[in-house]
Amino acid sequence: MVIFGDSITNGYGYQSASASQILKEKCELLASQNGLALDVRLHGLNGDTSQRAMERLPLVLKEEADRVFIFFGANDSANYEPISPVSFYRYLEDMVEQIGPKKVVLITPPYHNDKFEPDLRNNKNLLRYGEQTKAVGQAQNVPVLDLHATMSALTDPNLCLQADGLHFSELGYEVLSELMVQFLIKEAKLKE
Repeated sequence: MVIFGDSITNGYGYQSASASQILKEKCELLASQNGLALDVRLHGLNGDTSQRAMERLPLVLKEEADRVFIFFGANDSANYEPISPVSFYRYLEDMVEQIGPKKVVLITPPYHNDKFEPDLRNNKNLLRYGEQTKAVGQAQNVPVLDLHATMSALTDPNLCLQADGLHFSELGYEVLSELMVQFLIKEAKLKE
């Protein structure tokens, strides 16, 4: 399995300044605890957008993974270098087409603590990009995991975030890995 995304995929700020393997470790452990063998390969890059990720797509394709989780939108929606919702849709659509719809699972952009830099990034914009993610999923017949809704439903979603209001804490990575692994478990049961 490949997780293709930005700094959240890359484990930014969790136990190190640049990257960590926390998402890989949490997914593999949770899968193992549920009788599922999983080899997770992370393709995350700090600050990446869907547009710039197209340059890295050949590396993802070389992995020949059974499943590719695509997780963009947090940087696309930010006001410092925004990718328009229409362009975001097209980049996601292109990724799905190149990887193959039967292999892809899309993940909506995450919840954000709007107390931090609301002029730069906020939930209103993240939800707009989440709608684009869902629209690509519907058009391409690809599953979509609504991470924003999952996080927002928690009693205090801010506990999922580091002090910057965007990057994930250990709890945030637990929520994300649980969402992905539960999807894979349900999928495996349907194939039995």
